[in-house]
Amino acid sequence: MWVWSGKNLFQLFAPKLDLEELKLNSCAFEVINKGGELGGTIGLMDRPGRFSWMTAAQSTILQPSNVHPGFTADAAETLNRLFDQLLKRVY
Repeated sequence: MWVWSGKNLFQLFAPKLDLEELKLNSCAFEVINKGGELGGTIGLMDRPGRFSWMTAAQSTILQPSNVHPGFTADAAETLNRLFDQLLKRVY
């Protein structure tokens, strides 16, 4: 979980956010992404089908961003750099 100035960033953006509900919904995305019976009907789809479902902007809980053809050799470093560029400046 990202923390800025000793505060959870989710709490800064949405003070009434239920973090446990967010975690459950995030975990559901992970399970579906892996595929298999645990992911329910969507988890049983082929990989392109699961990808299409996960990237569709129709969820009321999690809104994935538009898919773009970005490439990186180090996803963690890129995520941290984007976090620094896009969020740290705000607070």
